[in-house]
Amino acid sequence: MSVRLNCEVCVTRRSFVRFFVSLLCLLLFAAACSAPIMPRLPQPSDRLSDGSAAEIPEVDQRNYSWLIQQLGGVYPDAELATYVDRVGQSLVSGLSPAGMEYRFVVLNDLVPNAVSLPGGFVAISRGLLVRLKSEAQLAAVLGCEIGHIRAGHHLQGVERDSGHRVDPELSVDSEYLELAISLSSVEQELLTKNYSLTQEQEADRLAVDMLAASGYLPDAVLELLEGYLEQQDHTDDGSVRLFRAHPVSPERLEKVRSYIGKYYPVRVSGGGGKDFLALVEPLQQSAESFRLYNQGRQLERKGQFAQAIAIYHQALQVAPEDALILAGLGLAYLRTEDMVPARRYLLKAVNLQGDYAKTRLGLGYLYLQKWQYAQAVNQLEASLRLLPTVEGAFLLAEAQQNIGQKVKARDLYRIVASVDQEGKLGRLAEQRQIVLDGE
Repeated sequence: MSVRLNCEVCVTRRSFVRFFVSLLCLLLFAAACSAPIMPRLPQPSDRLSDGSAAEIPEVDQRNYSWLIQQLGGVYPDAELATYVDRVGQSLVSGLSPAGMEYRFVVLNDLVPNAVSLPGGFVAISRGLLVRLKSEAQLAAVLGCEIGHIRAGHHLQGVERDSGHRVDPELSVDSEYLELAISLSSVEQELLTKNYSLTQEQEADRLAVDMLAASGYLPDAVLELLEGYLEQQDHTDDGSVRLFRAHPVSPERLEKVRSYIGKYYPVRVSGGGGKDFLALVEPLQQSAESFRLYNQGRQLERKGQFAQAIAIYHQALQVAPEDALILAGLGLAYLRTEDMVPARRYLLKAVNLQGDYAKTRLGLGYLYLQKWQYAQAVNQLEASLRLLPTVEGAFLLAEAQQNIGQKVKARDLYRIVASVDQEGKLGRLAEQRQIVLDGE
């Protein structure tokens, strides 16, 4: 490694340490407002009119991965995941026409939320699960999201990007070509899509039909919305996202009540309940850790890092094996440049939930700052496989440059410069690329 490169890295480390830590924390806290790395949406012209699997000839796996990573990753509880999927599959088993394959997952996100994607991807957060009172209400949540998919609401009003903007000088043999394509697919951000009242009412009707056909009391949809309306009037900061995306009003409740009364005047419930209570009970028992974790996040947003760290430690006393809290604590230490405890808690978080990109990104950055470049490469590559980000690509380029992998570093810098042309990282990446091109 040249003296010039060593000096350059030192200058970069001094100049950008706070900049990168701020970006990493922004990525953790602002899932729907992070760097502009968006999935490819299906073209409106891809849709047919019958709601079948043929609507989406090829749903890009990046869409699903991006959604999951933006909302905390998959919650690591196999039994709960199997249960939620079983409830969801019972709702779609009788749909006609058949053919679309649905996937139901639980997100490791404490914020109450439920989201879906075209192609049959439905997710509910652990933060919303703990607020539900029965399996029928869980079915109602999943049913409403299925309704949005079947009605094609995701694709309504979507404006397509002109296409992938991959630097033509990037070799087709580059191992980072797929990364370049992912980073250049800038589209409408699905998590900020808000449904109209008309769309919600259509999804409600479809959910009522599915619940009734599956043996659940369709009144569960009404119960769910009544709970939403009450929470909306007394919402905390974390619930804003749910109610912004899914607006609730007395009019919406009345429409559901009228629809149920007209089409399902006689109702018999066959939906279960004991499994729901048993599986959700551990989440309910950790409600205090939820409260403390959210309090810590709010303190960090105010710049009160020492107080936030103390609160995170209290949360860990309640839930010592919670990967989300461990990641939050590790990144809080990273933000204060206290690398020893940052490494300890980030490593534990990765060991508990290895498929969460932002924890691996933070750990990769930490190794880079400690000049442990091989470990940095491992963590950053793992992060980018889970969720492509400009920050991760730039950090990986720096790590590759410092272990002498100039071709890989140059390709990565070129990608960042192409995607982030107006940003600070893009400009720095262009400078690095020019230097490497001249060597």
